[in-house]
Amino acid sequence: MSGIYDNVPRINPNRFPEKEQQSAYACESCLRDIASCVRDFKYALALGDFCAFQMRIQQANPRPGLGEELFPWQLIACRDGAMTIYHFAKAMDGANTWAKTCPTMSPLIDHAHLKNAFKLLGSYFANFEAVRHAVAHSSELIKNRKWIDEHSFTGSYQSENINLVNVNKLVMRNVIEGRTFTSTFNGSIQSYEMSQATLDKLSEIATEFYLAFIPVESV
Repeated sequence: MSGIYDNVPRINPNRFPEKEQQSAYACESCLRDIASCVRDFKYALALGDFCAFQMRIQQANPRPGLGEELFPWQLIACRDGAMTIYHFAKAMDGANTWAKTCPTMSPLIDHAHLKNAFKLLGSYFANFEAVRHAVAHSSELIKNRKWIDEHSFTGSYQSENINLVNVNKLVMRNVIEGRTFTSTFNGSIQSYEMSQATLDKLSEIATEFYLAFIPVESV
């Protein structure tokens, strides 16, 4: 995963006017956070895959006293993956926001790459906030009738792994089916895929976003 860190634009805050150095430093920190999120998702995926593989072995050849920790570990990996995608998006927002407050930096940003990076984010992870909120507020989803009414799902829904027909006020929390992690939130089914394809999408977005900041290295 060293490659993603190699792509982080080299911004030296000390080269900026004194009044802009805090903004430049914060922007550079957000850019590095994006790479850290890609790394973190990679290792969450590795943990989830390890657990899934070990559970298949356990099912084929049961070993007494072994394996009960595997699903909780897989759940930890999936929850962390959901949070990491959220942090990835917020780091992008942060870098963009700080860049706008830096008069020396802002004119140098390649806005074509910047716009495309956010477009990719919206295309690949349109519901990243809802997925994160479902994870962060898991127990609250059933804390009272008001929350159940607000965040449960009513209706029919079909995906590769889930088939729901005319359900009423269904609450799903931390459901893992194959590589899909699913919960209900805000009256809808919210899910994301814990997979290499998702990791590749994060890397693609990060690379495109970094291209927008490469001209800033010239300061």
